[in-house]
Amino acid sequence: MKIRIKILIKTASLIIAMITSIPLSAYKYTFINATNKSFLLGIKFDEINAPIYPTTFTEKQIVKPQKTIVFVQGKEFPSIKWSACLKTVEFITEPTTEHIKNPNSHWKPGILLSLDKATLKKVMETTNQDTLTKLLHQLTTSNQTQKLCSHSTVHIIESQTGTPYFLVEK
Repeated sequence: MKIRIKILIKTASLIIAMITSIPLSAYKYTFINATNKSFLLGIKFDEINAPIYPTTFTEKQIVKPQKTIVFVQGKEFPSIKWSACLKTVEFITEPTTEHIKNPNSHWKPGILLSLDKATLKKVMETTNQDTLTKLLHQLTTSNQTQKLCSHSTVHIIESQTGTPYFLVEK
């Protein structure tokens, strides 16, 4: 009888440990807005007919100028998406209340660039707008885009032409 109780306690302890560790391993995407504009953000995964998440929008998905928001698995997108990779960031610049209520016809696909640490630092530290625009154009044409399959911090910057870019470190 004592052996069964010890086994039950060990099993229960193991189950509790597994359950409490799930949120720690949840995917999250952190968006840091380094622009002077607000953006309503949505994310899309690499699956056929993938919807834009979250499927219901509120003011919480608006990243204000110079602010940060986080999309967490199980909140902004379903927990079952743990194996899918983030394919695109969709955005609406300076969203209105109408955009928040009905964003579907207003989404624009973001330019998502995955950069090595040195290149990301160079881009983030570039203050001359002409230089920044040329650099972003070069990076876009050199096919730096890719899917994000893990926790990521995404920096939102804007070119001289007003195009937002979503930059992440490889």
